[in-house]
Amino acid sequence: MSTRALTFDDARLEFDETRARTRWTVSLSLALHLALLLLLAMIKPVVAQHATITEITMLGPGDSDPAPAAAGPAAAPRAAAPA
Repeated sequence: MSTRALTFDDARLEFDETRARTRWTVSLSLALHLALLLLLAMIKPVVAQHATITEITMLGPGDSDPAPAAAGPAAAPRAAAPA
């Protein structure tokens, strides 16, 4: 009867596990990066709307008083009725 030494190929099993884990994580990372790239490419830039410029003038002490009303149009003279 002869004896045979048992060998455990732990390195091979670890390599296979590492390769399988690396394969799906790289695939997942690639898919996420592509989705992010497509999302960034599809976003339209926002057009900035410029606010209208309002001019502000400093008023003097009497500038805020109301102006006198303008006179209306002059009435037309009446013609005298014939006698």
